[in-house]
Amino acid sequence: MLGAGSLVMNPGLFAANAKGKAPKRFIFIHKGNGLLPNTLVPSTLKGTELEKEKRKEAFEVSLNDHELPEWMGALSEHKGDMTILQGLSGKMCTTGHHTWQSSLGVYKANERLSSIKWATVDFELAKLFPSSLEHIELACFPSGGGNSRGNINGIEKGFSARGPQQPNYAFGSPKVAIEELFKSVSGDKESKIQYQLERRLLEFAAMGEGAMAEELRGLEKAKVKNYSDSIESIRERNRKMDA
Repeated sequence: MLGAGSLVMNPGLFAANAKGKAPKRFIFIHKGNGLLPNTLVPSTLKGTELEKEKRKEAFEVSLNDHELPEWMGALSEHKGDMTILQGLSGKMCTTGHHTWQSSLGVYKANERLSSIKWATVDFELAKLFPSSLEHIELACFPSGGGNSRGNINGIEKGFSARGPQQPNYAFGSPKVAIEELFKSVSGDKESKIQYQLERRLLEFAAMGEGAMAEELRGLEKAKVKNYSDSIESIRERNRKMDA
């Protein structure tokens, strides 16, 4: 997603820190229709290792001595930094056809906001290793299936959560993400005007939600606070981008 054009827009966003170390990033790949154990097995396993794999017995091999499954070929150069860990149970987060935040949150989540118990692991890591963009979720919704409300040209509910009852929203494609995240440095006049209008709208909404929360109690107050926190997180991201 991060091509040469985005680097030119604002080099500081992706530059190494003062100690010369590259910024730490975590990438989670969430496969919508599940990931069967046999699809992760190196195709070059032989002899005793292959027999143990067939019997689902515990064993350990170096990925440097094997070829990754064909669909993982793009990661071959990174085998030295990779671990394929099999045998973990997912029963604690199995809910049916759509798991939503279940796998990254390790709880049973469904479409209801009340089922989101806490922030998913990707957001917790983002807090521990802060950056200008903090967190980006690309859902890459298919045009002919998947999330029934998925929109490859827009932004829809994703599979991560910022906190209790706070689902994250995902960009439908890398193109949408770049257009949305880099509006403030766009060379297009219309995009700049739209960005300034959105900033003022968010500022107005933040004040309104905060005032409303003061008048509410219990669950309704918690809901409005979640909205307010989400708006403020977008404003904070925009401030970092502008800087």
